[in-house]
Amino acid sequence: MASTAPLLIEGKSHPGELRPTRGCDATSESFEKIEDALAKTREWIGAEETDHTWTGPLYQTANRFAYLYFLRTCLGIKAWLAHRLFVSDPTHPPTRATTEEQWEVILDSTSVELGLPPTVEHYSHLYLPGLPRPSTPSVTE
Repeated sequence: MASTAPLLIEGKSHPGELRPTRGCDATSESFEKIEDALAKTREWIGAEETDHTWTGPLYQTANRFAYLYFLRTCLGIKAWLAHRLFVSDPTHPPTRATTEEQWEVILDSTSVELGLPPTVEHYSHLYLPGLPRPSTPSVTE
């Protein structure tokens, strides 16, 4: 019998999407709860302490790890997390169409900034080719 488990997928078309312009902007009481959850997540993953990187520009990625932690440890659900990374996305200008090699460089840099260990259990990357958007039929009636 096949088992099922949730797969959390975060899709990105270019590296800039990994670094939104701002980080966590929660109010003080909520921010404390978020920091506590992220600290528990870092401990679970085995990540090193970093200078507010988890609540700064990489907060979105850190938050996805926190969801994985919550599902697996708090709820006992055998979830997985994957970054779905589009390679050579033709919907972006050539300067923003990212190769697999470029993704690897940015992911390595992101991992270092987040203090992640070389391998994070239950987390992976999926590389998919970017496809052109389908054309929209025009209304001629």
